[in-house]
Amino acid sequence: GYDPRDFAMLAYGGTSPLFAPHICRELNIDEILIPDESASFSARGLLEADQKRSYFRTFHTVLDEQSIVDASDTYREMEEAARADFRDEGIDSDDILMNRRLDLRFSGQAEEFPLEIERRDFDANDASHIKERFIKDYERRYGSGTAWIDADVEIQNLRIEAVAPTSTPDAGGGGDARADGGGDSKLKEHREVFDITDGAYHELPIYDGNELTPGTEINDSAVVERPYTTIYVPPTGSLRVDEFGHVRVKV
Repeated sequence: GYDPRDFAMLAYGGTSPLFAPHICRELNIDEILIPDESASFSARGLLEADQKRSYFRTFHTVLDEQSIVDASDTYREMEEAARADFRDEGIDSDDILMNRRLDLRFSGQAEEFPLEIERRDFDANDASHIKERFIKDYERRYGSGTAWIDADVEIQNLRIEAVAPTSTPDAGGGGDARADGGGDSKLKEHREVFDITDGAYHELPIYDGNELTPGTEINDSAVVERPYTTIYVPPTGSLRVDEFGHVRVKV
């Protein structure tokens, strides 16, 4: 597994940046990254994500010289269906990326193992090569000697992932950097804030998040208010706005 201490936490939305410092301290994560457009981060991701369609065809048979050739014919039919679906949405079929996958298993097993395969027509000789790859990948995942060497390899499903890439804007920079330590012009007021860590109120500076430009740093406990997002800087923590306008909080 992965050790969360080796990573930063991505906090987005309206309230996640408010509670993220408490979560990070529990997990011993020392940095939080808050996108510049935190409140609309998920929606923007949806709009800029590649368009993807997944196609599935049951194809239960033993992997052999004939079945792999027949699978090639079925893959072509599936890819043509994918192109037609994208054309109906006004997307040029020449821009579509096709990825093929076989769901394989040893005869007698209940679960399939996905295997990425090349996008080309297969011939009879490919059956043995695919079986070798399946055994190698299977043992890489489950350990040496776990493959059922004496069992037939079965094809269970044919899958295609058709992807139409979406152009995304250049993130660019957030403007001229300023390392001015926060500055009184960004300070709105001081306010009593309840800290769930110790169950007590503390008077904290409240900053206008719209005024925090790249290079701005806050080196004390504070609250930053944006129109749809609230950011909390915990005691002994600090905040820095990077060159892209994203906020980085050290906890």
